[in-house]
Amino acid sequence: MKRRAFIAMLGGGAATWPLVAQAQQPARMKRIGLMANLPLRPIEAFRKKLQELGYVEGKSLIIEFRFAEGRDERYPAFAAELVALPVDLIAVWGTPAAFAAKRATTTIPIVIGAAGDVVNTGLVSNLARPDGNITGFIALSVELEEKRLELLKDVVPRLSRVAVLGNSLNPLSRLNLDAARRAAQRLSVAIEVFEVQSGRDVERALRAVVESRPDAALLAPDTVLLGERRQIADTMAANRIPAIYPFREYADVGGFIIYGANISVLFERAAGYVDRLLKGERPENLPLQQATAFEVLINLKAAAGLGLDVPATVLVRADEVIERRREFITLLGAAFAWPLTGQAQQTAMPVIEFLRSAALADATHLITAFRQGLAVRFAIPAIYEERQFAAAGGLMTYGANFAQSYRQAGIYTGRILKGEKPGDLPVVQSTGSSS
Repeated sequence: MKRRAFIAMLGGGAATWPLVAQAQQPARMKRIGLMANLPLRPIEAFRKKLQELGYVEGKSLIIEFRFAEGRDERYPAFAAELVALPVDLIAVWGTPAAFAAKRATTTIPIVIGAAGDVVNTGLVSNLARPDGNITGFIALSVELEEKRLELLKDVVPRLSRVAVLGNSLNPLSRLNLDAARRAAQRLSVAIEVFEVQSGRDVERALRAVVESRPDAALLAPDTVLLGERRQIADTMAANRIPAIYPFREYADVGGFIIYGANISVLFERAAGYVDRLLKGERPENLPLQQATAFEVLINLKAAAGLGLDVPATVLVRADEVIERRREFITLLGAAFAWPLTGQAQQTAMPVIEFLRSAALADATHLITAFRQGLAVRFAIPAIYEERQFAAAGGLMTYGANFAQSYRQAGIYTGRILKGEKPGDLPVVQSTGSSS
């Protein structure tokens, strides 16, 4: 009996040992490749979103980064390296990187974090059911060229000549240039094209732009140019050439006007696609999606350096009015923009900016929305211009004698920035005529 029991144990329980050992092994670590020009803000947004989705780099996920650093010709070799590793998925930023990945593999899923017109460049045949192994997100850069020229014409008086800086090796460049020419013809503006093929060509192209003395400049949505953003923005500022840019990152180095899709938002959405693909979904079942978030950023310090007054009609279209080292929130239609509490506590001198527009017939609903979104949530005080704002819960209101009102408001502003509480400062009416 004992012998038979022992044999039964060997035949039954022992046979399960390999299964138990397998069950105790950790899940295979996922490995993805990422090709881009430089590790800019959207790449960090992508990594952060993956972390929120439960991926831990070095434990459950390895990201193989490949950065071209201004040399698009490096992408084919990068793509071949990633395929050879191999990786489970390749994420890309930009049309050149996307084409390199497509040519390197027809089986490994490719996720576009941001690219331009993927259909007319031939990257895919349609958006709803993308070809084979490609999916992702589109920045709609070609469609925005006309609006960028329109913004320049609204800001630059007597605009007649515009320099266009682009990358001739980017398949998207021709489409962007065609769109810019159509828009220029409609707006009665002449354009002159200055092309580069790598980051090393940018200095030469900028010298040619300066020598041509254009009224303004338009930067193509290209990652090579983005990598040289500081040199480009500095050259435009030094030579007083108003320029409009396609990516938010140009604002960080003093760019004048930015209009385009929010690339960080696109990369966050791309991380969601990566998660779904790593969990077993197929690329052809994930449609290519177009950008839904676009933004206009205006740098008033840059405008002052260019000798330009940005019209109110343009300011009201801006999502943000920003300055280098002087970030503030602007409330159009009211009086003041207050620094965030954290910024006010820094040792750097706080800066207050305000814009005033024509008086509104009924701003109660606007100020109520403002208080809910900013003052209530972040406990940031604000000073307003017209009496109905106080009725909606505003801290202080001044009217009629605007010079006297703003003088007193400035005093209150200084006192609060030095630590006094808004609740300790009484609401004061103007001593002049009532509003």
